[in-house]
Amino acid sequence: MPFKYSMIRIFTSEDAVCRGNPVYKAVVQYISGLKIAARCLVTRCMEGCYENGEIATQSILIASFNMPVVIKIILPSAQAQMILPTLEGMIDEDIMTPNPKSVLMTTLISEVVYLLLSSIFTGVPVIDKNNHPAGIISQGDLIYRGGMPARLGLLAESGKGNLDAVLESLCLKKAQDIMSPAVCIKENELLTEAVARMFMLSYRIHRLKMSYCSKLKINIPL
Repeated sequence: MPFKYSMIRIFTSEDAVCRGNPVYKAVVQYISGLKIAARCLVTRCMEGCYENGEIATQSILIASFNMPVVIKIILPSAQAQMILPTLEGMIDEDIMTPNPKSVLMTTLISEVVYLLLSSIFTGVPVIDKNNHPAGIISQGDLIYRGGMPARLGLLAESGKGNLDAVLESLCLKKAQDIMSPAVCIKENELLTEAVARMFMLSYRIHRLKMSYCSKLKINIPL
């Protein structure tokens, strides 16, 4: 009697991590260590967009450095159900950044850009004088409200002279002038509820104290 096989597809990104390693590497190592009749393939996409509407592309005009990644796992259907809880745990881990860097409402936009250029993130929370969340600044806020001429990845590659000129031009505005409103969630809230709230409140709200939400999908048997 032939075995029935299923395919698990995981939609994630290059920046998604699990225990300090990229999610795609962690998944490959996990599947390999099971020593079962399974095949695991990782594909780096050429272009795509995320739930927050941000476009990832290899175009030099945008220069994204966090491209979408698709992980496909083909394995016996009976074993697929057994490994799903472990895979879900690997994907959900580190979805929230504990104790993130933040800026004050009076912080100059040039300082915000400099902070983001020296980190792996493209957004930063804004707090008030009482250390309460007041808003959040995304890469889109910096471009469309702050006047930043290019995405952070492209600025980082543009050379010190050009970067200094851009930072000087951004000294006239403060974080409170361009930030998006703060929308907070509890640490134990389900990711599905958090994403649903993002869409219900406003399509323009990109972040809820998390950098990326991965997805996992299991197909019907092949």
